[in-house]
Amino acid sequence: MSLTTTTVQPQAETPVPVPTQPDNHSAPLLAAVMMSVFAAQLSRRQLRRLKRRAMWGLVKARFSALFGRRDSGISNRTLIYILLGVAVVILCFVAPVAAIVLLLLGILLLLLNNR
Repeated sequence: MSLTTTTVQPQAETPVPVPTQPDNHSAPLLAAVMMSVFAAQLSRRQLRRLKRRAMWGLVKARFSALFGRRDSGISNRTLIYILLGVAVVILCFVAPVAAIVLLLLGILLLLLNNR
């Protein structure tokens, strides 16, 4: 048996760099400057009309982003099969009999919906 000693030297704490987010205020600011230059040539009535159109376009874009249908690239049938497979694998460890029943139901679903 050998006698050895080890020492642990304290290390100086290194500061963790905080990631900074890029300044995203330049685009709205540029749009406001361009609108003010363009609006200097318009009458008040035309300017109000332009503002209403811009706000309506913004509202429409927000609603279409919130409620619009996005193409996810994966079908509902594929999602059902994936969830069914995960449930069968989990049930294999928890309740094997229930896993077999669920697997049989999945096979029936596959055969009956084969289009």
